[in-house]
Amino acid sequence: MKKEEIQRTQPPGRTKILNAMRTLLETKDFSSIKIAELAQTAGVTEPLIYKYFRDKRDVLHVLLQDYLETKFVAAIYELSDIHGSLNKLEHFIQSYINAYNEDRVIARVVLLEVSNSYDYYESQSYMILKKYGDLILTIIREGIDKGVIRNDMDPLLLRNLLFGGMDRACLHPIVFNKPIDVGSLSRDISRLIFDAITPAHPE
Repeated sequence: MKKEEIQRTQPPGRTKILNAMRTLLETKDFSSIKIAELAQTAGVTEPLIYKYFRDKRDVLHVLLQDYLETKFVAAIYELSDIHGSLNKLEHFIQSYINAYNEDRVIARVVLLEVSNSYDYYESQSYMILKKYGDLILTIIREGIDKGVIRNDMDPLLLRNLLFGGMDRACLHPIVFNKPIDVGSLSRDISRLIFDAITPAHPE
């Protein structure tokens, strides 16, 4: 079933609630949003919210889950057309930073709201984010096998440094709603990472 078909089968009330949460997050902190306000913005009753979601935080997780599912499918498709581990990593870095720059609501959800919540690590959105991590880990290991990434590098540590570096680099402009020069930042991060991980004389 295609993504468009899945979206059409979703109950309209559920979609209204998710869209309302996104709308409220454009101008408010998650902690200040009340269920009554969410219901009013969505044009639904409060009981309907609890029909589709456990609580307010569950709405947040599902909003993130839907976004990540769409992005993950796109990432797999795009990376399948790119040859070379370093080229794949470079593309991923730029796409990751660009996603933060283009969707500030999701960026704030990821960087400021869910990462400090224990229940996030049991949510489906986190499971999807782990798939992103596994995908990058596969690319790194592929690069090591082909000799374009140093074989004395810990793939898991490298993966974590990559995600951590991108998140930290984007945090300030996200918090203060400043523009991100996606091209410049992604090139700088790629250069720093690649200079460290590529062997002096690739095989």
